[in-house]
Amino acid sequence: MKKSILIMGFILLTLNLYGVPKRPSWVDAIPQAPHLYQGFGVADASGSAEEDRLRADQNARTEIIQEISSSISSEISAYYQETLSLDNNSSNDNTEVFTSLSSAYAEATLEGLKIVDRYFDKKTKVYYTYATLSRADFQAQMSRKAGEARSYAEERFSYNLKAINEGDISAA
Repeated sequence: MKKSILIMGFILLTLNLYGVPKRPSWVDAIPQAPHLYQGFGVADASGSAEEDRLRADQNARTEIIQEISSSISSEISAYYQETLSLDNNSSNDNTEVFTSLSSAYAEATLEGLKIVDRYFDKKTKVYYTYATLSRADFQAQMSRKAGEARSYAEERFSYNLKAINEGDISAA
């Protein structure tokens, strides 16, 4: 009898230790990683585990996009305010346009975003996703895209200048 109770206790203890995934620390506390953009996605269970995981993934990506967009928008705004002196209404309108454009740009440049970990809390029936994007990788992407944009603009400018010099205004 004592032997069967011991065996049953051992089995229950083993199931508790190995059968249930341990709650990752990132679910409760943001890891310190200043070299990364970090996104944390959450989605309540709706009955479709795959859709719920995808929703948590998307929420994590969205959080990173918002952080990048905010950074881009702040930098553009600061640059714009330093270099141009316009009235407040015009400046506010342009800031809104820059915010919108920076969000679209951030979303389009998420190469290198990684889903680091996922967790499902069986008690609360909530899916969690932790995603990261290296700030250095993102800066490299931005530099590359800026170079491509500059090359394109220079090519268009050269083409237009040539058309104007040849008197072909419609081509310019």
